[in-house]
Amino acid sequence: MKRNEWLLLGFSLLIAFGACELITRLVAPPPRFLALSRMKTVSEKPVEESGKLDKSQGGSKNWLFYATPSGRRLRPHARGVIENHYLNGKNIFIRTNALGLRGEEVDPARHPRFLYLGDSVTMGDYLDEKETFVGLIEARANQNGARWQNLNAGIGSIGIGTERAMLEELGPLAKPDVVVLNFYLNDVVSSPAVELIPVPPLLAASWMVQYAFQAASTVRHLVGEPDGVNLKGADWKKWQQDLATLYPGKKGNPKTERAAFNELMQKNLRDWGSAWSPDALVRITQEIDHIQRLSQKFNAKLIVVLHPVSWQVEADFLADEPQQQLIQNLKARNIPAVDLLPVLRTAYRTAPAQPLFYDQCHHTAHGSRLVADTLYDFISHQ
Repeated sequence: MKRNEWLLLGFSLLIAFGACELITRLVAPPPRFLALSRMKTVSEKPVEESGKLDKSQGGSKNWLFYATPSGRRLRPHARGVIENHYLNGKNIFIRTNALGLRGEEVDPARHPRFLYLGDSVTMGDYLDEKETFVGLIEARANQNGARWQNLNAGIGSIGIGTERAMLEELGPLAKPDVVVLNFYLNDVVSSPAVELIPVPPLLAASWMVQYAFQAASTVRHLVGEPDGVNLKGADWKKWQQDLATLYPGKKGNPKTERAAFNELMQKNLRDWGSAWSPDALVRITQEIDHIQRLSQKFNAKLIVVLHPVSWQVEADFLADEPQQQLIQNLKARNIPAVDLLPVLRTAYRTAPAQPLFYDQCHHTAHGSRLVADTLYDFISHQ
């Protein structure tokens, strides 16, 4: 090709790219990503590591999350802003301390010290740090003259096995007086997380490119990790058969018909529906036994919090079989436990127009305050 032809081709491609970018910005919402810089220590300048990623997605060496043999962790001394969070459109500042926990550094002089284990519901990366129930509980205690120190060890897309491993790592370092295990119904396994392919810095401002790289990352994840969890296919098949036998379902309104709720539960087997499986409850209880032994090893009291799915809260009927079985198991082990389902159901019926959830599990600021008040009252009396 002649030089003029190359110039014409380049100009045509530039015009086409600009047109596609314009269309993307007109018809699509802003892409969601995390602008992050990691620091080696609080006093040092940020190192030359930065990236952009969807808030809940997996990570690489340049991002907020990193992988270990026992699950995901947050990088220590990270600072970043989640821009246009997919749950509420807010920009959320995220910081981690030397232990890789969301929030401020551990103060050795402050006691009692509470270590909150959990997933994204606990981490609350869609809320400001002080709006999370972990932050609100500490603030209320301090207002009442106590010197509680709450450590937020929540990480998105992890399960109870990873939480147990984290306690084993953090126990000698954090020296908690109380371990608060926050259990959500899908915690029997880790939730699948997509590791995003990093966008070249020169193209990072393009919405179209951001969407293209997110789509490519999703395809790679689906092709390379068909299950995305640490269970065998045979386990899932058995669990599916168990749910179909124990909780027959049919199409309908899951908020008004129990059979329709059962149908929805079965469709969400690899998420919150797994908690209705008897085998899953056995696995969960075994992990709680491990966590109890570790808590005793570190001279810490264990408290378990049971977080419901929004479908349970908003249903006209009570579908709390997992909570009832776990409460029974915890009582047999003398582990204090609080079930949030009754409190949230009452709040929903009292003010149905005031949302408690952004989606099926993540609390609004209002929901977070309600959870914090409930947990503060419960923990204070232990």
